[in-house]
Amino acid sequence: MKNNIQDILRRTAAAMAVMLTAVFVSSCESKDVEGSTVTIVDDLYEVDFTAAGGTQSFIVYSDVGDWELKPTYEEDWEWITAWPASGRNDARFSIKVEENKSAYPRTCDLHIVANGKIAATITFNQDGAEPYLELLYSNETKLASSLGEEFKIKVSSNIDWSAEIPEDAGWLTLGEHTDEYQIFAVEENTLEQERTTTVTFSAPGASLSKTLTVKQAKPSESFHESRKVSIADILAMTGGGAGTVEENVYVEAYVVSDYTSGNFPPACMCVQDESGKGLCIEFDDESSNDYALNSKLTIHLYGMSASVDSENGAPVFDNFTRTMIMKNEESTGIAPIEIDDVSTIADHEYCLVKLRNVEYVVPYGTYLNINETALNADYAGYDITNSLPFSEKNNEYVQLLRDAYGNVTQLYTFHSFIYRASRMVPEGTGDITGVVMRRIKNEGTVYHIRMRNLEDDAISDDPSTRRSKTVMQIGPWTEYQQGLEKATASIGIGQLKESATGESIAVNSSAGNASMYFQPAWTRSCTASLVDGTWIPLYANSTDVIYYCITAQDWWQNNYNRIEDCDGTAWILPVSTAGYTGQLSLDFAAASSSSGPLNFCVEWSTDENAPLDYWTEIATYAVTNASTSQAMKLYTIDLPQECCDRSDLVLRMRVYNNRRAKNTSTPIDRAGTSRLGIIRISSR
Repeated sequence: MKNNIQDILRRTAAAMAVMLTAVFVSSCESKDVEGSTVTIVDDLYEVDFTAAGGTQSFIVYSDVGDWELKPTYEEDWEWITAWPASGRNDARFSIKVEENKSAYPRTCDLHIVANGKIAATITFNQDGAEPYLELLYSNETKLASSLGEEFKIKVSSNIDWSAEIPEDAGWLTLGEHTDEYQIFAVEENTLEQERTTTVTFSAPGASLSKTLTVKQAKPSESFHESRKVSIADILAMTGGGAGTVEENVYVEAYVVSDYTSGNFPPACMCVQDESGKGLCIEFDDESSNDYALNSKLTIHLYGMSASVDSENGAPVFDNFTRTMIMKNEESTGIAPIEIDDVSTIADHEYCLVKLRNVEYVVPYGTYLNINETALNADYAGYDITNSLPFSEKNNEYVQLLRDAYGNVTQLYTFHSFIYRASRMVPEGTGDITGVVMRRIKNEGTVYHIRMRNLEDDAISDDPSTRRSKTVMQIGPWTEYQQGLEKATASIGIGQLKESATGESIAVNSSAGNASMYFQPAWTRSCTASLVDGTWIPLYANSTDVIYYCITAQDWWQNNYNRIEDCDGTAWILPVSTAGYTGQLSLDFAAASSSSGPLNFCVEWSTDENAPLDYWTEIATYAVTNASTSQAMKLYTIDLPQECCDRSDLVLRMRVYNNRRAKNTSTPIDRAGTSRLGIIRISSR
């Protein structure tokens, strides 16, 4: 009797049992179970499941002694799990049916076997999922070389599918076919005309189909008939890079990105030529991106289109195939463009540049200052999806670089960068090399550079070479503190306070309504461990490789607020800048919990207890959410000339509106925290 799964779930164990008698053939091995019975309570001898799967429990009344569960086909254990899978006489067991992602239904006969004989059988029927068929190729048209080529079209489907070519397109034939892709072979075009056909991908019986236009250039448009141009010419032809190359042209360019470093998207390759311009190529299959750093490539660009990437706002030649690369030669590469003023890097997009005479604004941690393992006790899965937004949309971390003119740019690092924890960022001044790229972030365009390897960073480790001098520094804390009487400067004169505490309450080792306290922060690791053959950094699960931060609660209308004429709480920093007349900057690392404060303003005065009207605003900033991220964001804010050469300077970082760091309109929660990892004042 076949039952609907919803009906089965409504049954109770009290239902009348139906007896199933198993009569065994006489033999010396089985005569002791002849006439024995096995009863499945609730008559659950055939059970139906939807494609989503589920579980079902069974009660067995038996006198056959030892028994075990066995499917007719061993491969059925791939989608059915039994626990326990064996028993003795009366017992209970459960069956879990996995989700069926295939469009096809499936059936399993699961037998209760005793002494090698089947005593009872339960049949499991599962529906198939809704069928689908998608081409993993974003363009509607595939351009093929007139010289002929092979190309692969990837397909995502849960049902059997096939590709069909019209009979009159004999120049295009089918090659290898798998569940995941179809290979096509294109013959050389000897006719003086373009050839076009439409390939149909279909799933018989499912009314699913997709089409792809394949267009082959005529011989006069082949590479042999093309002319050489520069990348600068290509950018002019395509209106800055976002358009189609309508002329039969090619470029000779050098690979400046490194696919082996893990610091670039897997399918992305950046090339540059002597015109001082660069292109970004995104292959239709990331496995095609295996051209070594410094290789000299001859690239046929006729008919290729560049579109603006929605994530980075930059023009990218996407759906690129290897057949467009006509020659690959070993070379020593192209010299980087040397830049003294980092504010000009936007002029060199996708180019290799050397930023001269720069320093890390806040030398704090490694290239990727993210605690990747805080939410994963082990490295299984290596999931960093909870690092948003410190890691820039789950992928990257930002270090700040400053040039001799005081301009600041960003060094971005992917979490997959294999050198991400190989070195603490250096304290000195020097040159750093990388590829210029851009991103759209917070609705603004940000240009930055990406390293390829450790040799790209030639900034000195010697702090004495640093251009900017440290006037005052508090933190970072590299050892767990049971508590500090005061958070005072290790360099210069200064003290960190919080307006809810003042001087009377020290930095404690645990949370409290009116206290500052220590909390594990982010990695300062420069060691690595071999896990599954891959070198990865040791992060904050090890107490000797992390920074700690100072944390405080009660940031809006709290009972301990010492700011009497406004609602927000503040970090307060009485310091001395006496003797320093150069440009000062406040450099720090900060974060908040999700229910902590989002928006701060930096203000200065000469009296920490002065009313609001006696504080001068310098700048505002927003922090990121430490509850869903595993790093601290770095900031640098230039101070006005009035802050120079003062022994009575007071800076404060005050919450100026009631908005929490989760980036919603929800008010700040009393238990929400603000965190500071390092605070320094620099003079340059």
